[in-house]
Amino acid sequence: MTHNTPMWSIFEIIHQKMVAHHPVLLMFDYDGTLSPIAQKPEGAVLSTDLRQALETLAHHPFVQVAIVSGRRIDSVQAVSGLFGQAIHFIGLHGMEMLVAGEYRSQSTVMLKAKIAAIRRALSVRLKAETGVTLEDKGDSVAIHYRQVACTQRASRIERLVFTVFHHHNKNNQLKIQRGKKVLEIMPFGFNKASAIEGLMANFPTYYPVYCGDDLTDVEALERVLVLGGLAVGITGETGLFSDGYGVSTAVSMVVLKAVILALAG
Repeated sequence: MTHNTPMWSIFEIIHQKMVAHHPVLLMFDYDGTLSPIAQKPEGAVLSTDLRQALETLAHHPFVQVAIVSGRRIDSVQAVSGLFGQAIHFIGLHGMEMLVAGEYRSQSTVMLKAKIAAIRRALSVRLKAETGVTLEDKGDSVAIHYRQVACTQRASRIERLVFTVFHHHNKNNQLKIQRGKKVLEIMPFGFNKASAIEGLMANFPTYYPVYCGDDLTDVEALERVLVLGGLAVGITGETGLFSDGYGVSTAVSMVVLKAVILALAG
């Protein structure tokens, strides 16, 4: 590992904490951070070496590992192969949590029914649109259009989604969360920043580290910075953190993987 590089800097900060017996809470977004974004959600499979490294770190006496995702927890577990009580999970932007094997959910029957109605309406309105996938998460619905290359078509799809959304959201209980060519309709009050605060409350003496690549990670990265932790932006196709704004440092997925493997080694 070369000195005076972002990789060395991240490694040194975390490793020195571990060596000094200062506990560290490592929090990772999944898609675009630990695994490349796939055309379909089920295709974002975690590499074997990275899965093993995360499991090793999760069993370190001064480390806690958490995956923070917009996916359902069972979806993250299925594609990552990570299970067991040693790794914590936040799913659906905080609507569900699995901490030390204890599951908590904040879903409501009423909002589930409203989201189901939106999903049904969208399935009809988007039926003729190729390259669009509806992901039913129960407590939210995500509209993926990564396979739509035409900018005009993508804009038309977005307008259609917003039209259906506003028709069913007269009392403003829901919101649209933007990501990389994905729009997610979900209840208000949930985001990764508030979710990681809830997680950190379980580990108040731990040094927080958050790694993420997307718009949904921005508030969580900013929150970790405010708390004096390490906020690592993952650079990628959006160029969101290419200038390093709002983060401690910005690195590629390849560099982050190398850091995790080195810490586990």
